[in-house]
Amino acid sequence: MTPREAMDGALKDAITQHLRPKGFTGSLPHLRRRSDAQVCLISFQFFQLAEGSPSRSLSVGLTASLPPGASTRLLTR
Repeated sequence: MTPREAMDGALKDAITQHLRPKGFTGSLPHLRRRSDAQVCLISFQFFQLAEGSPSRSLSVGLTASLPPGASTRLLTR
C-alpha cells in the first residue's frame, strides 16, 4: 500500500465516523453539508513537490447566512 492509499483510507474512515453523522454528503475530495441557512464545504487536496514527501491541504468553506427564501441549490450540485 502506498502512502497515498493509506492516507485515503484513513480519511475515508474519519469521514464515515465523524462527518457523515453530521450530515456531510459527497465523496473525496469534496464534501458538503447544506441547510436552509448556509452551505459548508470541505475540500481535501494532495500534492507532492519534486523530491519531497507527499503533502496535503484541507480547505473549509462556509457561506454567509442566506436571506430568507434564498436557495442553496444554486450554490452546490
